[in-house]
Amino acid sequence: MALEWQGRQRRSKPHQSQPARNKPPTIRRTEACSTVSKAQLTAFFARVEADPALKLQVEAAADASAVVAIAQTAGFHFSPASLSRHLRG
Repeated sequence: MALEWQGRQRRSKPHQSQPARNKPPTIRRTEACSTVSKAQLTAFFARVEADPALKLQVEAAADASAVVAIAQTAGFHFSPASLSRHLRG
């Protein structure tokens, strides 16, 4: 932190390259991130088609979050938002 002298008092002044402390860090979405999700979704739906028990669980799911929970127990990782985008096409 840079210090600035004003008379006999010392006043702290945040350095301009430092981010504001009350803001959370910004996470930028990258093409690689969506490619990984797409690969996970494609693999998950291939498994769903091949496994009748898993297909019944997915069909009985109440919403996208429930489908994501089922997928996570099967070892796949994607978000409900990624699932919704995938289903919209």
